[in-house]
Amino acid sequence: MEYCLDFRSQVHRASALYAWSENYQIATETDREPNVGQHAGAWMERAGLVDVHTRFYALPIGGWGNSKLIPFEIQSAVCTIHANLVVPRLDAREVAIGTHNLSNFDRLLDSFALYAFNHRLGMTREQILDLTRVCRDEVRDPNLRPFIPL
Repeated sequence: MEYCLDFRSQVHRASALYAWSENYQIATETDREPNVGQHAGAWMERAGLVDVHTRFYALPIGGWGNSKLIPFEIQSAVCTIHANLVVPRLDAREVAIGTHNLSNFDRLLDSFALYAFNHRLGMTREQILDLTRVCRDEVRDPNLRPFIPL
């Protein structure tokens, strides 16, 4: 399992989450692949492994529910993945996972962004904290159904 630091929601193209993900991709693309999971299958096949299967899961951020289908697209310089993640109504266990993931997400936002966004993109600390504050507000809106492709 590998986090894809490409945060998504039902309205991801116009969201701060999308802006955070795009900034992170740009800031780290010169020295590391921030979305290993989306490439792992192709890398394994190129290494000679056979019968490789990949699957993406929508790891909820927060305790939202009631979603039946989440269409999303992952793009990189190497590939584009169009998928429909089928996410049934979250059961109590999944709501708990999403709720706990919210605290992980809160810590991840600043810790991953501060150095990369400042040193690589030239953003000020205030600009970074403003962006992460809006991201935190967005993930607390259950209507947006934010998730992390995993």
